[in-house]
Amino acid sequence: PRSTLFPYTTLFRSDAINPRAAVPARRESAPLRFRSNIRSRGNTPFVGRDELIGQILSTLDDPNTDRVVVLHGPPGVGKSELALEFARRNRDRYRGGTFQVDASADAIAIHLAAIGKNNLDLDFPPDLPLNDQGLRTFLSLGGEPALLIYDNVVSFERIKPWLPLAGMRCHVIMTTLLDTANVAWPRVEVKPLSRELSLELVEKLAGAE
Repeated sequence: PRSTLFPYTTLFRSDAINPRAAVPARRESAPLRFRSNIRSRGNTPFVGRDELIGQILSTLDDPNTDRVVVLHGPPGVGKSELALEFARRNRDRYRGGTFQVDASADAIAIHLAAIGKNNLDLDFPPDLPLNDQGLRTFLSLGGEPALLIYDNVVSFERIKPWLPLAGMRCHVIMTTLLDTANVAWPRVEVKPLSRELSLELVEKLAGAE
């Protein structure tokens, strides 16, 4: 009977349903984490290295191609801080992120895995080995230009699996105390500051007296 069907025909009338209300609202995606673990320099002075910053920039010219540069020199001359300062000044070139990785021991995979979880929101299966977690993190960086600083490299042979693949949009800066005479990558020598620049640095840190 018409009286029995009336409720159903009313439900299916085109003007009885709000089409927008019938479709679930799109869930807002979670905001991306900050894509860097490079610490801020704060008030710490940085002097006398602008020319070296320029040399690194000329070597890492195109952020959409794979590039590697090696910073070498005696201990304590500021190779690590030079690499970090380059990352700070050029962070806008690397939409995929800028990251420092401790390469002083065979723990690169562990550090990369931590970056994947904490900075890139990667979700690893609980039983996935740490080496594979590090590898997945490394390979995830090819989508956007990224910068990796491998700090205090102790073996060029062991670092090779963690260098950019052909065409990967990733730049790598290595700092090392190793002999670089026979390395295949561009090198930038970091020498001690001159006496004048050393005095300028001390004055900025501790005052003129």
